[in-house]
Amino acid sequence: MNFYEYRIFLNNIIDRPSSKVLTYLYQPIVGVEAITIYKTLLEEGLILKELKNYKFKLNRLFVLIGLKEEEYFKNIKKLEAIGLLKTLINVKKEYYVFNLNSPLEPSLFFENETLNNHLYKKLGNYDYEVLRFIFRDDNKIITSESECVDISSSFTDVFDISNLGIDLSNKSFLKPKPSKLFTLNEKDLNDIINNLEKNGVTCELGKELMYSWLNEIFLLYKISKDLFIKLVVKAGLKVITKNNRTIINSLILTELKYKNNLLRNQLFDVNESMIEKRNIKVKEMETIKCDLYLKALINVDNLLTSQKDLLRELTMKYKLRDGVINCLLEFSYLKNEKIIVANYIYKIARSLNENNIKTAEEAMEYLIIAHKNSRVLKNNIKDSDALSINKEVKNMGYEIKVENDIKVDLSGWGDL
Repeated sequence: MNFYEYRIFLNNIIDRPSSKVLTYLYQPIVGVEAITIYKTLLEEGLILKELKNYKFKLNRLFVLIGLKEEEYFKNIKKLEAIGLLKTLINVKKEYYVFNLNSPLEPSLFFENETLNNHLYKKLGNYDYEVLRFIFRDDNKIITSESECVDISSSFTDVFDISNLGIDLSNKSFLKPKPSKLFTLNEKDLNDIINNLEKNGVTCELGKELMYSWLNEIFLLYKISKDLFIKLVVKAGLKVITKNNRTIINSLILTELKYKNNLLRNQLFDVNESMIEKRNIKVKEMETIKCDLYLKALINVDNLLTSQKDLLRELTMKYKLRDGVINCLLEFSYLKNEKIIVANYIYKIARSLNENNIKTAEEAMEYLIIAHKNSRVLKNNIKDSDALSINKEVKNMGYEIKVENDIKVDLSGWGDL
C-alpha cells in the first residue's frame, strides 16, 4: 500500500502536545515506536498545512520512521486503541486519512479507569506512584470524506483488559480540578442524560465524571448513544453512581458478546453473504502488500527467490498494483489445485495490463467473467483436447508447492 497517498488532520490541536504527557503516560502503554509515529504524523500535519499542493505517498512515512509497512500499521492500531488517532481509508481514490487527537491532560488520564489501570499494570506500584507525584501539579489543558471507511481499532481490539480489575482509589496524589477539555460532544452528553431521565434514571456522577466515564465506554466498546441508554434502562437501575458503573460495563460487554454470537449463528441470505464476503476479500487484497499476501496464501514465513522474482515481474514489467497482484495470485491458486504456475499468471497479467485493470475489485470481476466464459468453451471441447490443454498448463513453467492449511479466506470467489 506504499503507493497510497495520505492526508493528516489535527483535531483541536493548536500547539504541540506535551512531550512529558506522551512519554510518561502513553508511551509505557503503546511503546516508543507508536509514540514516534504519532509525533511524526503531527509534524507532517503541520507541514502539509503549508505544502497544500504537495501529495505524499505512504512510503515517505515508512522511510521517515524507519519501520516496515507491517510494523507501521501494527503501531497505528495501538494509537487508535488509546484514542490518539482515527484512521480512514478511501480504496477507490487510494488514500488514507489520519485524524490526530490531542492526548488527555493528566487529571483526565488518571480518571480514565481503563488507561489508568493499564498504565499501573505496565509500570508496577513503585513507578506508578512516582508518576502520580510527577504530575501532581499538572492540570493544564493541552490545547490542541464522506467516501472514506473508518478502520480504526478499539482498545479491546489491541489490549487485553481481562486482568485490569485493580482498585487504584487509594493511590492518587493528584486532586483533579474541573476541566473544559472533553472528547465527547457536550450535546451528546446532554442528550444521554435527558433520555435517561425520561426513562426514570438519574445520574449522581456529575457532568465531569460522567464525561470521563462515557469517553472510556466509547473508547472501549465503540457503541452508540442509543445502545448505551437501552442497556442502562435494561439493567433496571434508577440511579447511576460510582459504585454501579461496573454493573453497566459488564452488561455492555455481555450484550456485545451476545450480538457477535447471534451474527455468527443467524440465518442469512446467500447472495447478500456472497457480496459481503467479496467486499471483505477486496478490502483484504487492497490493504496488504503482495509479498505478505503470498506468504499468507501459501503459509510460509519466507519466500523463495523464484517467488520474489514472480512478484517483481508482475510489479515492474506488467505494472500491476498490489491489490491486483493479490487477486491474480489467489485466482491462480484456486484454479490450479493450490499450485501457482508462473507462466499461467504472466499470461493473465498481460491481459490485465492491456485492459487497464487498476483495482482488486476490477480484477476479481474480470477474472470471474473470464472463468465463466472458459467454462462454456471447455464444455465444447473433447475430453482428449481437455487433457492436452491441462497437460500444457502444467508444463508452462515452474510450480510452487504449498501447504493445505492456508490462513487466507478463499470463500469470496464463489464457485470457481
